[in-house]
Amino acid sequence: MLEFDKLKQDVNFTTKQIKDIEDFCHAIYNNSRKLGVDQDVQDKKRTGREVNLQGMAAEFWFKERYQLPYSLKVTDDAVKPRSYLTDIDVAYEDLIFEIKQTAYDNGCLFLRPSTPYHSKRKILGDIYILVVGKFPNYHTCKFISQKEFIHNNSNSDGELKIRIHKRIGKPGYFAEQDQMYDTLTEAVQWLERKTKDAA
Repeated sequence: MLEFDKLKQDVNFTTKQIKDIEDFCHAIYNNSRKLGVDQDVQDKKRTGREVNLQGMAAEFWFKERYQLPYSLKVTDDAVKPRSYLTDIDVAYEDLIFEIKQTAYDNGCLFLRPSTPYHSKRKILGDIYILVVGKFPNYHTCKFISQKEFIHNNSNSDGELKIRIHKRIGKPGYFAEQDQMYDTLTEAVQWLERKTKDAA
């Protein structure tokens, strides 16, 4: 995974990129509202439109940071309602990345136990990524592997356990930033370190 980490570059969106990202994210939001998809808003200080923009724009920032391809072309297919079950945030080699965003420097990666479609959430991503900052000025991202995320959110029998986050005050699965890593390489090496520590 060292090759991936070496792709990292600074991101400074141009005025045109900012407008194109806003237009794309708003088109998806508007279409989802027309089709009656529930809004998934944790932070009541922000509107659903703002939450959608921040979360989706974080994906584009991440792709720009690691030089991954993306399109901002607004087409009927592009603006259809998205589902984490079928729409992949980022694919790299044989890994699926799921990207979340927080505006807070002490924010965490938080997953609600149910989806906007009222079904039980599955932990499907191989790597979970938390992008920190606010569009258009995200400033860092953190990584955690699916295996470590599940381990940290499981009971002693290894079953996923819903917990109440003290600051958020809601139930879900989560990882604090200090439980995450600065590089993909460090995140995927967790199982190797855990196995070595147990020996």
